Amino acid sequence: MKKLYPVLFILLTTLSLSAQDFSIRGGINLATLRGDDVVASDNIVGWYIGPSVDLGLGVTSIDISLLYGRRGADDSMGNTSIKLDYLDIPVLLKFNLGIIYAEVGPYASILISATSGDLDIKDILSNADYGAMGIGGVALGNIAFELKYLLGFNDIWNDEMVNIKNGSFSFGLRYCF
Repeated sequence: MKKLYPVLFILLTTLSLSAQDFSIRGGINLATLRGDDVVASDNIVGWYIGPSVDLGLGVTSIDISLLYGRRGADDSMGNTSIKLDYLDIPVLLKFNLGIIYAEVGPYASILISATSGDLDIKDILSNADYGAMGIGGVALGNIAFELKYLLGFNDIWNDEMVNIKNGSFSFGLRYCF
């Protein structure tokens, strides 16, 4: 383990000395629940917002964010909405192609709150979610326009017999400092 410390020190020092861009991301989610046990589900309009850091490595970079956002689904019968608030931590590999960029990688999420109508349903859901995230964007000066897709891999219901996962498509803005 002690042999690993110098390697970690060099890696962190190299990353901290390379180009770093700080930004704020925010946008609108069209979220839904998917899986074998989802019946009569429509998209719910949610949102996301949070800080991001881009650790430059040349044409590629590592983009790490801390995003607070809402996912869930509407009952297509109009009875109730399931609202799931998460703290997302995506770690994405970013490819810069001039003003166009693409990002792809894993995310991990912590469930902050969960409601179905007026009922608190956090106790019957998994406290964590994980999956893949992809972002495509166009940067125009300090402002970037982004399209984001989130694909959950984790069954979010605590019951092992229930197969329900998160998914969302988002449109957002990013302001780079």
